[in-house]
Amino acid sequence: MPSSGTIVKTLPKDDKLKVNINRKHQIIEELATIERRKGMMNTRIYSKRGFEQTVNNAVDLAYERRKPSIDFLLLFSVKEAEKEQLLATIKENPLILTAQWRFDTVMMTVYVKT
Repeated sequence: MPSSGTIVKTLPKDDKLKVNINRKHQIIEELATIERRKGMMNTRIYSKRGFEQTVNNAVDLAYERRKPSIDFLLLFSVKEAEKEQLLATIKENPLILTAQWRFDTVMMTVYVKT
């Protein structure tokens, strides 16, 4: 609870959305920097509809290029109940060693057999 005389402001809904979008752009830039340093791949996924195909294409490409891992930045909302289902879908690919969530449901890292 703020002390007396302290003014507390809350952001309007539109400003909160702008903050979230700016944070996602920061994450994208951080991922690009990591990719250049570690030789890993980064892929953005924009919708659930293309999720499985995008993952499989990226995994095949990473395997061909001998990249050890891929970070997937999910630019759509993932409900808590869907987290495990998405991981299970990814782990069905025989080229994947393991997969895990990072930053809650914003990013997923997949480790590829090399």
